[in-house]
Amino acid sequence: MKEIIFNEGQLNRFTKKQIIELFLSQQEQLQKQTTQLEELNRKFDLIYEQLTMSRTDRFAQKTEKFDYDQLTLCFNEAEVTIETDCAEEPLIEEVIPAYKRKKRPKGKRDEDLSGLPVREEYHELSEKQLSELFPNGYWRLPDRIYKKLDFHPATFEVIEHHVAYYSAKNEDKIISAERPSEILKNSIVTPSPLAAVLNFKYVNAMPLYRLEQEFKRNDIHISRQTMSSW
Repeated sequence: MKEIIFNEGQLNRFTKKQIIELFLSQQEQLQKQTTQLEELNRKFDLIYEQLTMSRTDRFAQKTEKFDYDQLTLCFNEAEVTIETDCAEEPLIEEVIPAYKRKKRPKGKRDEDLSGLPVREEYHELSEKQLSELFPNGYWRLPDRIYKKLDFHPATFEVIEHHVAYYSAKNEDKIISAERPSEILKNSIVTPSPLAAVLNFKYVNAMPLYRLEQEFKRNDIHISRQTMSSW
């Protein structure tokens, strides 16, 4: 249908009702065009992803096999993976099988990761803060320890956070030191491994299943389902 273009003189002769009807009609047409454009963009993205994977399959090593549907290799792989196979956040022991419990002197509740360096970070209250919070004195309780997994290129490191807890001597009062903020609550992920996953996936166009295999070569077991949930 040929588009009708009105000039200023024609619009001035329109009644208010006609102008409203014309505006609503143009608005409806614009909405249809926007919907069509979004659908075309979606199809273009899908075709581009299929072309990219076709080229990758053509020039990649012939021994490489695809163990799941090609649609999971599209740009929204994370969304597809988490919808089809959701995984719970893993423990440090599951991510790094070499982890072993090691007894330490009494009074400490520490856990080491055998084979990986461990960086301990202590979060404590200053003497000034303690004197203000406990004017009658205090006892330092065993630290509450939790672990986060940090990532450096080709290097993994476990961070042990020791959060100090204090109990008043003559009061029913317990105060803890402030712990650092987290990207995801109750998750081992820190900014560096999350940034690495995003970089590999969306900058280097590496599918999550291949990144999962790359981690396994470093004895780090993080499934693509877990990375999708991140």
